[in-house]
Amino acid sequence: MKEPEPLVLFDIDYVLFDDEHYIQEKRRQIARIFGSTPEDIEQFDKAAADQTTQERGKFDIATYSRKLSNLLSSPERFTDIVAIFDKSDFYLQSLFQDTTGVLEKLIKVFRLGVFSEGDKDLQMRKLRKSGILKFFTKELIFIYPDKIREIAGLAEKCKPLAVIDDRPEVVIAWANLGISKVIRIKRGRYQAEEMLIKQRNVFEVEGLEAILPILEE
Repeated sequence: MKEPEPLVLFDIDYVLFDDEHYIQEKRRQIARIFGSTPEDIEQFDKAAADQTTQERGKFDIATYSRKLSNLLSSPERFTDIVAIFDKSDFYLQSLFQDTTGVLEKLIKVFRLGVFSEGDKDLQMRKLRKSGILKFFTKELIFIYPDKIREIAGLAEKCKPLAVIDDRPEVVIAWANLGISKVIRIKRGRYQAEEMLIKQRNVFEVEGLEAILPILEE
């Protein structure tokens, strides 16, 4: 029986998907609805997101949209805000420029999976609406509220060849389990954080193109 291709697991935010661009674009589109500016919307956006997380324990599009429309004294605009999250271009524009090209190359050699954190519905929308869901094996998409707790079990279950993530804490956890190649992408919210350990199976790069020669070794 033929052995399956080696598995490479990707985080979503700041690895495949530019979450900072996504947040700014979301505010721009909300601002258009209310005839305002992204700067004016920012405090209400943060408040609605925080209130949603406190109430639901996670981000939820419907709850967030309702709270934001109420904070902006326009509950009738609830459906307009919800509709933003259904626009494909909203997600496509938030992909890093190197994402699609790298996935197209890797899918020819590896099985590709996802190991991410956050609200599953929203994270799946990012993959689906941006057009990159097709690169990943359905059974190998893992999205958890707190993914670091799941690393040991997932390592045993899936035995990935490589994991790509931006968060030093996650990278170290995978590396300590002896995964062959753990690659940290240095961009996004954790970019300034330094790695506390140096191991032969840990690599640091600035973009996805740089993972290709590492995976080919």
